[in-house]
Amino acid sequence: MRLWRWEFMMIGIGIALRFIWAKLIPNIPVSDFKYYYDMAVNLAGPPKDWVLGYVGPGSSFVLSLFFRLFESTDLWIAKAVNVGISSLSLILFHLLCTRLFKRRSDHRMALLLFALLPNYIAYNSTVGTEIFTLFLMLLLVLLQTVEYPRMWHVIPLGILAGIASLTKPYFMAFPVIAFAVFWLRSYDPNGKLIVRFLRSGVHAVLVGIIMFATISPMTIYNYNEWKMIIPVSFNGGYNLYLNNNDANHIGRYISIEQIPTSATFQAKLDELGIKYGAIDPRAEKIYRDEAIHWIANHPFQFLGLGGLRILNTFFAGGNDISNWTYQTNDPQFKELMSHTWFIALKLVAGLLVDIMLFFIVIFTIVGGIWLLVRKIRSKRDPEQAIIEPNTETQSLVTARQQLLPNIDRMLYIVVWVYIGFFSSLFFVFEGQPRYNYPTLFLFILGTVATFRLLRERDRRKRVKGSKP
Repeated sequence: MRLWRWEFMMIGIGIALRFIWAKLIPNIPVSDFKYYYDMAVNLAGPPKDWVLGYVGPGSSFVLSLFFRLFESTDLWIAKAVNVGISSLSLILFHLLCTRLFKRRSDHRMALLLFALLPNYIAYNSTVGTEIFTLFLMLLLVLLQTVEYPRMWHVIPLGILAGIASLTKPYFMAFPVIAFAVFWLRSYDPNGKLIVRFLRSGVHAVLVGIIMFATISPMTIYNYNEWKMIIPVSFNGGYNLYLNNNDANHIGRYISIEQIPTSATFQAKLDELGIKYGAIDPRAEKIYRDEAIHWIANHPFQFLGLGGLRILNTFFAGGNDISNWTYQTNDPQFKELMSHTWFIALKLVAGLLVDIMLFFIVIFTIVGGIWLLVRKIRSKRDPEQAIIEPNTETQSLVTARQQLLPNIDRMLYIVVWVYIGFFSSLFFVFEGQPRYNYPTLFLFILGTVATFRLLRERDRRKRVKGSKP
């Protein structure tokens, strides 16, 4: 217990900050957050005229269980559930760091950033998918970093991927992530490529089968409700259409009323008796096809919008915190927010969060590029394949070991596979600062790893400089 006292202290501080924020900062659900809260209330009560399928119901279903347990739908219960899940995420991140970092100083730096990151504290006052999604992602990543996976490994991975898909339907692409992670971690310079490919493919297929079995109750519900095969939700085509059209120049959400429609497109909706802008599963394919048609005919505009979406998501700082984490009708708190000192404090705090998030994103990217360049150089120069013998053991130190000092190579695998997946997702669909929430821990890991690489480089320079 004493061995981990500093880590447990950081976890305790993180939990305390989350509880204090959720307890003291008033926040009423608005926009999407109100929809998730209302869904949880309806799932907790007697059957009502409420149709599921517009979005993934996973987080709302979990919240409804607590509403039933306490026989109340009070907003504080939702916040308390957030604090509980967020506290578990702190513990999971601690366990993940024990796997990925070989130095305690790196472990502690990463855990401190995770515990004190303003976004991870502030969202405890909201009723959405962010905190539950982060918890599931940490579980998935932690499972993927255990010792070389056996066959049983696909069962918990598939179940967790299914639960994640019921929360955020884009996780239905998780078998692709599973394939990429398995492929990269099973690299063997002496192994056969076809064997590695087949093993990775079998792993991904098994994970996918279990994942789709997990979400099958929702698929059956949607079929009974709509007589259509809808795995989880039916708003994907609608969102793709909102974000890929002639009216969208900002790479963020715009109202559908701002988008001009063609007579052909409108005729397709009229044929089904669907009003333009209505979110109806029958119109899902129509919206999606229209968006894909626009992308195919405007490739350069699409690329420009994709770039803007990446910037909006990863480089817009924490300006979403003020939009979603302390909305209130409390007249006293509104009066407090109108004071000059509060506005100044909000601007300064926002600037600090912007700098912090920009810093961890840039450092992760720079570290990844630097490592890739060194890897390429070591392959081109045979003399760098062996650096020098270790003076203590007289064993040879390979370039690969030198490039990944005191860091488990799985860190770079999970960081860049997941960042690549989310970047592709945001590039095609919508970009908003709050969408970066489940990815921030990846940038924390990448930042700490970059610091370690820089320190090791400086150490090697000092050692070489001291040699006669």
